[in-house]
Amino acid sequence: MWQIGRASAVGAASMWIAVVVVFLAWVTAEIISEVGIGEYVAGFISGDLAIALLPAILFLLASFISFSMGSTFGTFGLILPIAAEIAASTDLDMLVPAFGAVLAGAIFGDHTSPLSDTTILSSIGSGIQVIEHVTTQLPYALVCSAASLLGFVVLGLTRNTAIGL
Repeated sequence: MWQIGRASAVGAASMWIAVVVVFLAWVTAEIISEVGIGEYVAGFISGDLAIALLPAILFLLASFISFSMGSTFGTFGLILPIAAEIAASTDLDMLVPAFGAVLAGAIFGDHTSPLSDTTILSSIGSGIQVIEHVTTQLPYALVCSAASLLGFVVLGLTRNTAIGL
């Protein structure tokens, strides 16, 4: 019986990092909202073409930031509130595609980053150097990234999710 209690305590303790990350993402979202970064950036977006390319631009931005930080959740916390405010200020129909673009870009950047905990643990588990793991995963990730980018451009131009997929 004591093993169940011990396992529960260890499991709960392991979740503190996730709780802290979610809390900090919430605080960051509140700060971004109060400062009005999304509305400010939305002020630079004018014309249908710029709004149509919003998912593709967010995908590239999230990819770069996530690759640079090596963190999926950090990118979510940083870019999602900005993307939401931009979509709400320009075209609310672009909210879900903008979120999808940020999520996809953050995952791509995290999986290809040598700074990512996922990449480091995968390379340790397979017994190879981190850079070797990155170079073996990069061709596959780049093909998926190119397909995603093309899909986001098509989705933005046609406003049709099925065609974008």
